[in-house]
Amino acid sequence: MQSCPVCGGNAPVSALLPAGDIAARLKDELGAAVPESMTIADYAMRQCSACGLVFADPMLAGDASYYRWVTAFPHYHAEDRWEWGVVRRVLAERGKTRLLELGCGEGRFLASLASFADVEAEGIDLSEGDVAAALARGVKARCLSLQDAILEPARFDVIFMSHVLEHVEDPLGIVAGCKRLLTPGGEIVFSVPYSPTSREYRELDIMNLPPHHLTRWNMNSLKRLAEIAGLQLGYEMRKPKSLLKRTLRHTVESVTGKPTRTGTLRTLAILASHPGVFSDALKLHRSREKVGGRRAADEILVRLKTT
Repeated sequence: MQSCPVCGGNAPVSALLPAGDIAARLKDELGAAVPESMTIADYAMRQCSACGLVFADPMLAGDASYYRWVTAFPHYHAEDRWEWGVVRRVLAERGKTRLLELGCGEGRFLASLASFADVEAEGIDLSEGDVAAALARGVKARCLSLQDAILEPARFDVIFMSHVLEHVEDPLGIVAGCKRLLTPGGEIVFSVPYSPTSREYRELDIMNLPPHHLTRWNMNSLKRLAEIAGLQLGYEMRKPKSLLKRTLRHTVESVTGKPTRTGTLRTLAILASHPGVFSDALKLHRSREKVGGRRAADEILVRLKTT
């Protein structure tokens, strides 16, 4: 049996994902067929019986051709994210800081730090195209792997990853590598989807599955990651969407069979004709795990601090 990549626990299969199904669902999601030149593997999803991490088997990330394809779709790269604001607040509180963004993409977050005179920031990414775009924004960025960065003498007070960890084949190894780059008192800050996301109550969200995302995180798995890495866990979570909004979206998507925006009259018609679907969705979302005294949102910002 494939063991958990975080804690090594036993992890039985929870779902099977044939390559053909993945390709079909990517087409439904993105509106374009997967290129014939691109290979997608058959996967299984496993859930660790010890820490609860859900992960892909094999832990095989999409290759360069996959990411060139998927990142070319409009709106793939966010113009801003809620966690960027939290990180900017952290940097303002820390004062003089040297920051490394791992997986900096096109440099949007780094560019947002232009007014932070006390922050010396740079980014690394494996995509030459994204690094070129980041440089065009006037930020410091290099095409470099974490493994190569570890070999360099530079050390950082903060290492930031915005929705990176769920994409990588060795999340524990990435965190351990980042730890080696920290100064005393430094921290690793990263955001990941918090599973199950609200959409996953209806279906297995293809954009939160391999080859796109290899891991799905919850509080127990994040705690074990911190413990095994020898770091202190802190976190922040945005205010979740209201129970009513989540339930309405769930109901509409269950009836229509796909993510969609509907007007008020159409939504009311769906509720009137499918009251049982709404009732079942409401029960699911009312029972959602609470974090910090309120229902969990779909994303979490994690802070792993050196002890």
